[in-house]
Amino acid sequence: MVQVYSPLEQGLLTGTITRDYVPGGARANKVWFQRENMLKVIDMLEQWQPLCARYQCTIPTLALAWILKQSDLISILSGATAPEQVRENVAALNINLSDADATLMREMAEALER
Repeated sequence: MVQVYSPLEQGLLTGTITRDYVPGGARANKVWFQRENMLKVIDMLEQWQPLCARYQCTIPTLALAWILKQSDLISILSGATAPEQVRENVAALNINLSDADATLMREMAEALER
């Protein structure tokens, strides 16, 4: 069993963080919140929009569905600060992400580190 902690990278994978965002507090020293990396992630999330349309879901729901697609032995620890976030998180269980789309998302994620 693999337990995934902070799967939405402290909000970065929610699609709500904008290009002009300046991280503070705990986010300030995180690798993915460094400006160059953060902008790459935002670009990737924009490329996810057609997938969100295909699966009729939000970016965070798609991100969680992709994590769940990796293995049947995954447990996600995801925080929520509003009821809608809980609904989005749970909705990931109902997304049947195709192998091709999961591979596409993996390729996009791996490209972030280049």
